[in-house]
Amino acid sequence: HLSVFGGSFDLGAAAAVVGGDEFEVADAVAGLAKRSLVGYDGGTGRYRLLETLRQFGADRLVAAGESESAQARLAAYFTAFAAEEGRRFDENSKAMREHVQAEVDNLLAVAEWLAESGRPADLITLTRDLWQFLNQEAPAIGRTWIQRGTKIDNLVQIGHNTHVGKYSIMCGQVGVGGSSRIGSQVVIGGKVGVGD
Repeated sequence: HLSVFGGSFDLGAAAAVVGGDEFEVADAVAGLAKRSLVGYDGGTGRYRLLETLRQFGADRLVAAGESESAQARLAAYFTAFAAEEGRRFDENSKAMREHVQAEVDNLLAVAEWLAESGRPADLITLTRDLWQFLNQEAPAIGRTWIQRGTKIDNLVQIGHNTHVGKYSIMCGQVGVGGSSRIGSQVVIGGKVGVGD
């Protein structure tokens, strides 16, 4: 279930997504960390799945028919997070900005799922609740969006306001013009230009 996170996570978020008791989830996550299946950052108290394990876990969730429910729990948790942080957001509070910044990858994963699931009203609510943060701290979010699993070689230039889908590959000397839309699982070879 942890594979639905777009980035690092804390134990409260893990418990919400897994759907279990926080103490049981903490024990399970600690066990995964001991076996080096989950990374732990002692400075922040956050965990992170290695990308290969995240992809493996995501495939297993799909095979078990549990992906949608796990994604829905992630969305519910971070929609509530966005509503609470949006109410409390203080642009002068460094700690508060850092708290929201730590969840940006997860918030983007939720936004992506809401968009793909045909839930535009929920997506609008999520972004509305975080508008102060997005305006102050993350001006690039929402402009150019490169989705998870995409690999970009060196000497690749990507223009502004571009959307690159999941698991695409771009080899060296590729230029992507501004406002272009590239789908998922697209391979672009070297010395290629892509325009809108």
